[in-house]
Amino acid sequence: MVGQKTLEEYGTQMAQCVRCGACQAHCPVYLETCREGSVARGKIVLAASVLANAVGLDTRLQEEIGLCLLCGSCVNKCPNQVPTDRIVAALRRRITETQGLSPVGKVVAALTGSRPLLRGLLKGAELLSPLLFKKIPETSGLQLRFSPAGLKDRTLPPIPERNLFARVPEYSEGEEGKPVLGIFAGCAITYLYPEVGEALVRLLQTLGYPVFLPKTQGCCGMPAVSSGNGPLLRQLGGQQIQGFSRRRGEVIFPSMSPFPGGLARAI
Repeated sequence: MVGQKTLEEYGTQMAQCVRCGACQAHCPVYLETCREGSVARGKIVLAASVLANAVGLDTRLQEEIGLCLLCGSCVNKCPNQVPTDRIVAALRRRITETQGLSPVGKVVAALTGSRPLLRGLLKGAELLSPLLFKKIPETSGLQLRFSPAGLKDRTLPPIPERNLFARVPEYSEGEEGKPVLGIFAGCAITYLYPEVGEALVRLLQTLGYPVFLPKTQGCCGMPAVSSGNGPLLRQLGGQQIQGFSRRRGEVIFPSMSPFPGGLARAI
């Protein structure tokens, strides 16, 4: 199972933040809000205050913690490598444990916890988005901000008829002596860009590697991390570990997969 550190276990690392401000110029949220609570050192202060019972989990704190993108830019620039992204994830789990999932979090949990439901949503989004925009008046600013033409190029691509699991075998033999390479494809490559996964499998096969693509793999866990849903994160982690443990070898993550940024942020 995937281990999840509590806020208390990050106490020592919180103390390593020296408030130098190196994170400030690299936080995309702070560049928009210009609020101290939005930057990494501000979030560390908030987390430490919660840990010391100096502040409660009020609406303002939840807003600041909720705005974090968990992008890790602050960690990369931190001279002391304070894991702010993981601390924020732990604080979100504390909030969820105390106050429950938000309505959005419940929807996210339902979708990411069910592969059939996720596939159905993707197909439905492709079919319904043009119909939804027909109801928006042409004079509305939404037509400019979220125009069908813009959405066609920028957000949801046409959903392929066959996903990655339907295009390649679960296991492909390779040269003797070469280690098995497992592929964690993630939702984007599996359902939106299966041709990327196919190309990767062909490349590895050309190099002589056995390739393992367990069909039981599911969501990377990043939505669960973002919403502070610890139980779902444990469920997804166990699912991935069980699937890949069926064949010993290395697991690789295509660049489009946020798996390392998802489940790893919970450890």
